Amino acid sequence: MVSSDFSLSSPWALYAKKLETFFAEDPDISVEYDDKKSSDVVTIRVDNQDKYYALTQLLKTEIAFGKDTFKIDICPANFKTTDKLSLFKKAFKDNPVVKSISSGQSVDFYNVFYYILFRNEVVKYWSDNLGDPNGNSFTLFENLADEIFKDHPGILFTTAEE
Repeated sequence: MVSSDFSLSSPWALYAKKLETFFAEDPDISVEYDDKKSSDVVTIRVDNQDKYYALTQLLKTEIAFGKDTFKIDICPANFKTTDKLSLFKKAFKDNPVVKSISSGQSVDFYNVFYYILFRNEVVKYWSDNLGDPNGNSFTLFENLADEIFKDHPGILFTTAEE
């Protein structure tokens, strides 16, 4: 028997939690989502104007989940640039989970790719092999970024090896 306080989360509530988790350590960004007040809106507050503008260019303001639309409000600023590398550098400036951001060209020199490298964290679980000093690589931020910024082809997210 299921308890009476059991409730299922909507897909947009899960998306809001992913945004909260991804930006949780950034000192300039706070994500506010209250499904009791307004279940279809998440607010991202950005204290750094450069980060604000970059995020307004990188994130969609509305996402469709079937017939329902989820709105993302990003508040405030006025910095102008459209270069994708600059936008990501500004969006992730001083974010402790990001190790480096760089660009590179493909072998044919026609395509430019941007690499965003997250810091590596090693997670050891109680059931891990004690003979393995390396533990498990923690790729949460890489996985979240892949989903959050999926509408930007040529942006490659990865986790540092060291």
